[in-house]
Amino acid sequence: MMAAWLLLALLPAQDGEADLKRRIDNRIQVVVKGGRRATSGLVKECIAETLAFGVPAYNAGDHDACARSYMRTAEALTAAFPAEAKSTPAGWRAIVDLKAGLERAAAAKDPDGRAWGVRYAFDKIQLRWESDASQIKTLMSLAKQNWAGGRYAEAADAYDEAAAVLNEVAGEDLSKVELPLRGAAMLSGLALLADGRYKEAARAVVSGLAMLPDFAKGSFDLKTQYRADRYDAILDGVKAAAEQAPDDADLAFLHGYVLHHSGRKDDAVKEFDRALRLAPKHPGVKYYREAPAPKQKDF
Repeated sequence: MMAAWLLLALLPAQDGEADLKRRIDNRIQVVVKGGRRATSGLVKECIAETLAFGVPAYNAGDHDACARSYMRTAEALTAAFPAEAKSTPAGWRAIVDLKAGLERAAAAKDPDGRAWGVRYAFDKIQLRWESDASQIKTLMSLAKQNWAGGRYAEAADAYDEAAAVLNEVAGEDLSKVELPLRGAAMLSGLALLADGRYKEAARAVVSGLAMLPDFAKGSFDLKTQYRADRYDAILDGVKAAAEQAPDDADLAFLHGYVLHHSGRKDDAVKEFDRALRLAPKHPGVKYYREAPAPKQKDF
């Protein structure tokens, strides 16, 4: 089989650059049109695509094509997200690194210098992303330990922090994030349920569904997650909270969520309907009405 770098060398560099530019622009536009902010995950995805073109080009001796591809990607990202408000904290740090890389490239005297000026920024961003991704795994391991010991408040805190980091490392394509990591917010919701913090649990579940849209159509059984006495307390507690706050759409949704994943789907529909009457665009209910059939193993 012919090596990838040799195939690239036999093709016009400009064709490969144009294709790369289209892919990067399309990826960025999905985020921009969706009203989302730039995350370090989005920047990392764009970098990975760019390196897949730029590294073979550089190794084949076309330093100019490599430098152009690096600079165009950096320019596209910094132009699309020019202000801090348009990025998450880690996303903005990555954008700032790209701006510094472009400044180094502008001061360079040759294509080699321009390529490495931006490549340094790429490497920093990727290393930071990998560190954050590793932190998620560590936090989720800590949460699991506390869950096993019945320390649900502590488990919820660790899962919630993991979910916050996950929001940074996730890019335009959620499927690129490992499935267990994407469950951080949902697991935070389950721990908050056990701790009796129902409003917070509702918000965490909604965030979890955004990361796991197929979850709503899966066969997840809430009863298997807790001891029988804890499960009964959750069911009674959520029901009581929803009844005591009849105008609270989040609690109605949470009650429906608990019922749905307890095998009482008809009763769940009534609570989801009530949530929609209170908040016609409730972000949680939509997953139970519109989510596609799962394409992978249940969470």
